[in-house]
Amino acid sequence: MRQSIKYKNSTIAFQRFGNGEKTVFCFHGFSLSSEEYAGLGKNIGESVSLFALDFPLHGETVWKENELLVEDFIQIFQSIYLQSTGIKLDKFWLMGHSLGGRICLTIYQNYSDRVERMILCAPDGLVIPIWYKMIFNFSALQGLFWLLCKSSKAMSLLGKIVYKLKLINKSAYNLIQSSLGSKELADLLFKRVMSTKKFQPNIATIKEKIATSKTKVYLFFGYYDSIIPKKLSKLIIDNQTKNFIYLEILQSGHMILDNENTFPYIRKSLQS
Repeated sequence: MRQSIKYKNSTIAFQRFGNGEKTVFCFHGFSLSSEEYAGLGKNIGESVSLFALDFPLHGETVWKENELLVEDFIQIFQSIYLQSTGIKLDKFWLMGHSLGGRICLTIYQNYSDRVERMILCAPDGLVIPIWYKMIFNFSALQGLFWLLCKSSKAMSLLGKIVYKLKLINKSAYNLIQSSLGSKELADLLFKRVMSTKKFQPNIATIKEKIATSKTKVYLFFGYYDSIIPKKLSKLIIDNQTKNFIYLEILQSGHMILDNENTFPYIRKSLQS
């Protein structure tokens, strides 16, 4: 069921799948939408309610705020839950794919006392590339990135250079090239990237909180995924967290939520 709420000057679009007591807020990957959860949401079971959001500047969400902060999502969750159930939100689960995984990790870092479980599918954010950090944290480089986005030729050249230097893989390179079709798409690419600059999770802090809170984390990677490779699981699973993180490598590429063969494994993590 597609719905929306008003938040400050913006409209947040979301879909709900299921009507169970387990409340799961879900985030999709970059340039996707809440529709990414439609396949998984079918036959989700009677114990779960998935609230899949259209991330700001994605899908049908109309975002008019100057910046996006972690605390915005806590207020958005509360508004969605109150509208949907008539009662106040206490604790909840988080689920995210790719970019959505980075969002989940950052929310957990700041509000671990409210998160009962995380389900992460090929999550971004286990490592933040140095060039990404520089763009996020230095205004001069943000201006340069904006100019590059405006110039398809310059952005294409930059993509080729960082690919040749092995700073990005071929799949990420292809994604950059496919986003340069028009000035409007370039502007949207810049805004989407910059909207997530406050979401830079500290994995060392997150591991401490997982161990202290004994938070269950279900971690899924695609065996054939070259964008978020399975080897990155080692960055979050160690002696400190190994008793709380459940890792599964699925027969999939990066689009884990667009593969019916992976649904039984992910649904199990939601229903257990």
